[in-house]
Amino acid sequence: MYKALMIIGNLETLVSAGEVEHKDFKRIFQCPICHSTLTSRQGYIRNGSSMPPTFVHPDNGISCTARNSYEFTSTSRQNALALINQGQSNKKLERAFLNCIEYLTVESGATPRVPSMLWSDKTYLFERLPHPRDLRIQSEPWTESYVEKRSHLKKKIEYNKISISDFLDPDILIESAIKVIKSPNLSWYVDQKVKEFGEEILVDRNVMDGFLKKKDNSHWQSYYSRLYSKDIGNFSVKYLIEEHISHIRGILRYINRSLSKENSQSLIESLLFGSLALPVMVDDLLASQELTKYKNSRKNQLFLREAHNLQEAEGMELPTKSPVVFRTDFPDYIQSKAWQLAQLELENILEELADRIAKRRQVRLEFLRKLPEDLFEKILENPLFVDKVFIDLYNSKETSAVQFIRFISDELISLIKRYDWSILPLFYKDILF
Repeated sequence: MYKALMIIGNLETLVSAGEVEHKDFKRIFQCPICHSTLTSRQGYIRNGSSMPPTFVHPDNGISCTARNSYEFTSTSRQNALALINQGQSNKKLERAFLNCIEYLTVESGATPRVPSMLWSDKTYLFERLPHPRDLRIQSEPWTESYVEKRSHLKKKIEYNKISISDFLDPDILIESAIKVIKSPNLSWYVDQKVKEFGEEILVDRNVMDGFLKKKDNSHWQSYYSRLYSKDIGNFSVKYLIEEHISHIRGILRYINRSLSKENSQSLIESLLFGSLALPVMVDDLLASQELTKYKNSRKNQLFLREAHNLQEAEGMELPTKSPVVFRTDFPDYIQSKAWQLAQLELENILEELADRIAKRRQVRLEFLRKLPEDLFEKILENPLFVDKVFIDLYNSKETSAVQFIRFISDELISLIKRYDWSILPLFYKDILF
């Protein structure tokens, strides 16, 4: 076929194969009729004849009239989720999806997080992007602010896998969790929980107030205008909620129906072992040089605060010669005292932090430890077991299997609902194309 939809962000542009430039070859192309992901093939010479550039359908057995016709007029499309193939372009979509998951798990300000407008927290008052993580953790000083890179996340995942290996095989846990997220019966539970999430936004005054302030905030308006070329001020609260809910449903359906086994494993590893429910102390995560740099940075922050307080207590004029205050801006005796106080406070903070981390880890580890040994055998050996447990969950039965199913499902939904998924191409969106 000679024409296809080129996907850029959440925009679709109808292009001819001959219009595709070299820089566009990594783009995602989709058939406007069957919505399969296409491969862009350059023109070439065969047996002395010139063959024009074309778009090629995958060999997936899906019938499409555009396979045999060069033009089309119909714009009706089927649901994209049922038609996604396993070609190269689909691997790009999976990598983009996993990148988003990792952005929610690392701390670095350099990563391009796109938290949902509906994910409310305290930071909207300061006109900066809210941090899409658990506020109970974020209110604690510097908890896991050191998980800044993918290498840190990978090390944390390996640390946590080892920590449970004395009572549970982490690979068996991962395989069992994949069975849960791939169950056909996940859909009704997702629909129920996502509907509850939307209703909670409407009835929770604190959440709604936070959302409205962000909606009217100049930073958020500018941010969404740059990202989506749309003015969020012109959209109703109800519309934005419905749009976000549709994206959540779509992503969860994509995970359930189309995410490959390999990338499902990566998702579950981040979900279970990269979780804030299993935080890792800085000493167990960073290499020697990184650890020294991290602690010195925190100590310098504490030093400036202590020096400021000491100089203010003595009625001395505070350093004002530049917007940035350095240690040398303070008298020597203030520096010495402030440094001692900073060292002591850092030790106290890290000791208290270690205690909180240990208590938080204990909650999750105890839950996993109490799961029956034969539960995972039943999940992995009986293809119908997970579906039966979902029925038990629907009927409000409370068993260890139900607890596990609910735990995996809730962890997945809790993570997915925090991100604005419209940053990705709408290959997942819960609509009929």
